[in-house]
Amino acid sequence: MPKFLTSVKNHLLAGVVFTVISIVYLNVVTVVKFYLAGGDFSRLPATDKVYAISQIVKGNSWPFALVGLLITLFLLIVFRRFHSLRSKVVYCHLGLFLILGLIIQTHQLVHSGLFPETKSFGFYVVALILALVAFAVYYLSSKAAFLILEKTNPSSKLYLIGITIAVIALIFLFKGQFGQATTSGGEGYNVLLLTVDTLRKDHLSYDGYFRPTSPYLDKFSQEGVSFENAYSTTSHTLPSLASIITAKYPMHHGVRNNAAYALADTNLTIAEVFRKHGFITGAIVENGALRPSRNFNQGFDYYGEAYYVSGLKYDIPGLIMLNKISKLFGERLFIYPGGEAYHSTNMAIRFLKKNNDKKFFCWVHYIDPHLPYAPPRGYDSKFSRREKRFAPDIFSIGKHLRKYELNLPPTEGVVEKMRALYDGDVLYNDHQIGRLLEALEDMNLTSKTLIVFSSDHGESLADHYYYVGHGRLVYNANIAVPLVIRFPDLRHKGIINEPVSNVNIVPTILDFMGWNQEVFPGGIDGVSLMPLIREGRRDYLPLVRSQSGVPWSFDPKLFDEMERGGVNPLRTVKAKLAVDTRYGMEASLREQIELRLRAVIKDNWKLIYVPVKDSTSPTGRRHYYELYDISNDWGERYDLKASEPEILRELKTEIESWCAADTGTIFADIIEIKQEDLEALKALGYIQ
Repeated sequence: MPKFLTSVKNHLLAGVVFTVISIVYLNVVTVVKFYLAGGDFSRLPATDKVYAISQIVKGNSWPFALVGLLITLFLLIVFRRFHSLRSKVVYCHLGLFLILGLIIQTHQLVHSGLFPETKSFGFYVVALILALVAFAVYYLSSKAAFLILEKTNPSSKLYLIGITIAVIALIFLFKGQFGQATTSGGEGYNVLLLTVDTLRKDHLSYDGYFRPTSPYLDKFSQEGVSFENAYSTTSHTLPSLASIITAKYPMHHGVRNNAAYALADTNLTIAEVFRKHGFITGAIVENGALRPSRNFNQGFDYYGEAYYVSGLKYDIPGLIMLNKISKLFGERLFIYPGGEAYHSTNMAIRFLKKNNDKKFFCWVHYIDPHLPYAPPRGYDSKFSRREKRFAPDIFSIGKHLRKYELNLPPTEGVVEKMRALYDGDVLYNDHQIGRLLEALEDMNLTSKTLIVFSSDHGESLADHYYYVGHGRLVYNANIAVPLVIRFPDLRHKGIINEPVSNVNIVPTILDFMGWNQEVFPGGIDGVSLMPLIREGRRDYLPLVRSQSGVPWSFDPKLFDEMERGGVNPLRTVKAKLAVDTRYGMEASLREQIELRLRAVIKDNWKLIYVPVKDSTSPTGRRHYYELYDISNDWGERYDLKASEPEILRELKTEIESWCAADTGTIFADIIEIKQEDLEALKALGYIQ
């Protein structure tokens, strides 16, 4: 064999050996780091730990394999004479791979949480000991590998190289899929509840949106009953989801916002009802605010924290390494894999496959359309051109406010780009929901499962000068949500225009299951929609109510003044400080209740109540109303209170009664916010 080919072969063998050692050793180091750091990882169920570890191995292995290949090619160029595995060139391979390993190992030690002060004597001692351990592992493992290779004939060595490369390729291509499903043999009907965080109803193509954002949900909506005028009880996540799973308005379940409240045990959840009837109950949640400390897991046999697995990508050293290397070239050639819904769907499929021979209730809560509007590669340019200069950190939170809040009113270009990215997230989430529904069909469960699809609230996307967010207003952009119910035998289909609330979801499901006599402590606010679906009855339906999740510290009408050259109210020091301190537990419960915007909806009429702080008023408050005909003015641009006094009077009476009844006597559990909870809330923009 020519000398050059011998050198190539030996470089490849050495590169393969050290790459495999690096992959194995650094994956072990990474997993140990996650165990030592504790936190969410230590709390995960065993099956979720295995899934998380598989994502760690996947995220580490192919970047290390890629860097190993680059190191090998570099050494091949520098050292063209490598005629024996006993040559000193082997030590060059050892040195470079060991340096890589030590950098990664030290990075993991820094982020293990064991040493608050990384410049301490103890840290240096442990780092030195681990460096010696790494050297021993690399040196002894490579020695053993080269001894084996020396005793192997040349053709077998080539086979070894080929097999190793094939294994690395499989690691790179591994998609985290699960095994084949078996056919369900369970009796009765199952229930699958799908909710998507921050999903605007009018941005779904089946609702007439001009972009094809929901091909799977389009088909799904045609197979079920679609409610054209469904609304959330509030424009904030935790209170709305609490309403969905308890059938109560926030004033009765007690969860007022996302900051410091947990769902009290005195509430009976839909999961507890199903478990009482012998069902296996499972939830897969993607929003980090739904941590077990918030007690939304009550009644669930399995509570999958998908947000943790999705967040691993920012802590896996292989992906961090690629991201840092790509920045050296002036542009992000590599971006972190996006798409949180991927893991939620994987975990949901795993739950269904494990329990497909049992009766189950499964709730999956997705979050992809939420801030910061970062759809995965391919979806980020689906509805607009990918731009190098469009910085995702425009949606990040600064010292006081998000950057965009200081630059209102928004420019048309930024708004269009923002909506295009949001729509990319919606499309990706639709794809993952489609993957889950296809898996359900593959398991022969579709014909045995009631599927309910909805959202917790919408998103402003610059409507009414609420640039990005949802929690402070009660316009349709914020509270109108999709609601589609697909029945197992497709017995009911069609479109219903009657206004309904997401507080009606639980009673409707229980009515379908034949459990409408279920007794809830303290009663519930929701009613079953089955009489409306089956018989078209509407006389029994109550008014739809909704409220803002967070109170303003100033009159939101000040935003309208910007159209006439007025000052952005968020730029004022007084407003800025008030916004910061009013975002949760700092504001008194009484003040939180009194300053929330409220809306009531009857037929095609919607009345919005806007309370405002006013130091000139004897009560310190003033308020005004806005009345809209939402059948002809969905965007709520034309206030008709002056021309419709009778409608105003009727709905105003309803709001006054509601305000009087909302005394704050029903309390949720107030929790102590831990650092991990604070970080999750900040990342989602819920607190500043």
